[in-house]
Amino acid sequence: MLFMPIIVLFYQENGLGLKDVLTLQAIYSVAVIALEIPSGYLADVWGRKNTIILGAILGTLGFAIYSFSHGFYGFLLAELVLGTGQSFISGSDSALLYDSLKKQGKESNYVKYEGRVLSMGNFAETLAALAGGFLAEISLRTPFYWQTGIAFIAIPAALFLTEPYKISKHNATGWSHILSIVKFSLFKSRELSLNIFFSAIIGCATLSMAWFIQAYLKDIHSFTEYQIGIAWAILNLTVGISTIFAYKIEKKLGRIGTLISILLVISGAYIFM
Repeated sequence: MLFMPIIVLFYQENGLGLKDVLTLQAIYSVAVIALEIPSGYLADVWGRKNTIILGAILGTLGFAIYSFSHGFYGFLLAELVLGTGQSFISGSDSALLYDSLKKQGKESNYVKYEGRVLSMGNFAETLAALAGGFLAEISLRTPFYWQTGIAFIAIPAALFLTEPYKISKHNATGWSHILSIVKFSLFKSRELSLNIFFSAIIGCATLSMAWFIQAYLKDIHSFTEYQIGIAWAILNLTVGISTIFAYKIEKKLGRIGTLISILLVISGAYIFM
């Protein structure tokens, strides 16, 4: 994510306002949501590894489009391609991890290992924030050139993944079964629906901060691109460290206590800002 510390500034340099920025991100989110269930179904039928490979290819293509686009509709095409790619990876990677642990009899450790995966991603983004801020000093487009190359690395990485079970062992469920699961999780199960609602609120709060913080630091505090990169690096370093200990914190505070803590910390951060 070399581009994240400067993406809002990049949009503004290409004539987009904050309204356009958030419209693009809304369209990206809709693309991911619309394809989430079909891509999950395809992962069960075609295999998680294959859908991850397809997602990696689309991710590389999306950043390549970004690198050479200069206006709203070029960025829109890039977001649609990236959203489609993300939908193929989203869920498939976690399912592949869970199945791999299950085959080894370690599925009870899933949260621990998923936390490690997320933590590694945030530590990588910490380094990327510093590098992205530095590259942005050359030009705000330079991080996207490098990002395309980094995204390409995911393709050979995906090719080396191993399916723990043969595809034939996956239960290729029909659309009626998929819809029944959606109905159960959103309407019938009170616990699941409330958790989804809570996650949506927290996700909205954290993403809103992500998309406004660059303009906030630039306009209110006159931060340079490199200083914004440092701020973004500190943010991801904090997330990375927190994720390592998240499962321990949950054990100590309990599920409800952890959720209340999340709500208080995020609300307090907005008040502090």
